[in-house]
Amino acid sequence: SKENPVDSLKLDELRRIFLRQVTHWKDGEPISVFERPADSPIGRQFSQRVLKKTAEELKAYWMELQVTRGMKPPKVLRSANLVKEYLQRVRGGIGYLYEDEVDEHVKVLVITDRKDADGS
Repeated sequence: SKENPVDSLKLDELRRIFLRQVTHWKDGEPISVFERPADSPIGRQFSQRVLKKTAEELKAYWMELQVTRGMKPPKVLRSANLVKEYLQRVRGGIGYLYEDEVDEHVKVLVITDRKDADGS
C-alpha cells in the first residue's frame, strides 16, 4: 500500500509476514497479505524463492495454522489489477507483482538480503 510507512524489509521479515508469523507493522497497523494463486507462475516463484515452500507444503502449512491457531491463509487475488485495487484500499496491505505490473497506485518496497531468495 502507498499508505504504508515501511520502505524496506529484510527477506526474512518478508517471509515471516507472508507466513503470518508477523501480523502487525511496527506502527501497530494490522498487516493484510494478498497472494497470487499458487498455480500461477508468479505464485509458484514467490513460494519457492521467498517462502521456501512448494504449493503442497504451503497448503499443509495453512491447514495446520487454521487448526492450531485459527488463522486464515492470505486472500488470493487472481490478477495484478486486483492486487493493486486491494492495496489502494487497505493501508496495511502487502502483495507482490511483476515489475512490469507496478504503477503509481502501489509502493515498491526494497527487499534486502535478496541473494538468499534464489540461493545465489
